[in-house]
Amino acid sequence: MDTEQPSDIPTILTNDTANYRSSLPLLPKDDYTLKVKEVKYTTSEKGSKLVKIQLTTCEDHYDVTGKELIKAGFPIFDQISLTETENYPELNIQRRLKQFRMAATGEKAGSFFPLQQYSGCTVKATLKVQEAKDGFDERNAIARYITPKE
Repeated sequence: MDTEQPSDIPTILTNDTANYRSSLPLLPKDDYTLKVKEVKYTTSEKGSKLVKIQLTTCEDHYDVTGKELIKAGFPIFDQISLTETENYPELNIQRRLKQFRMAATGEKAGSFFPLQQYSGCTVKATLKVQEAKDGFDERNAIARYITPKE
């Protein structure tokens, strides 16, 4: 076994990772302009039907500490569960679908399908910081989509 290391190893590989961040930076709670990258229909591991939405920021922003610049194109993920529960009835599902559709298209009526109609759309949304849970770090989440005034 050869233990000799090449001389051109970047310093980042030899530094102590104790001060490296392992989670994504967090944007502060606020309203943001986001671009829809992808919307897809899927089933979770537990069997719940979901609409998964991948968005990206349209502008540069600073993180919650005000120290780290987060460049435009930073990913934000959302999902709309289509599975009713006692605390999440069909009316809530309908509201979330309509809120996203209106934010993306400006239209109050029409089918949520086809999902490709949303790719490339720009939406306004309020982001929040969701607490760490179930072994996952804190993360940004969509609090609500901002719909055009009626």
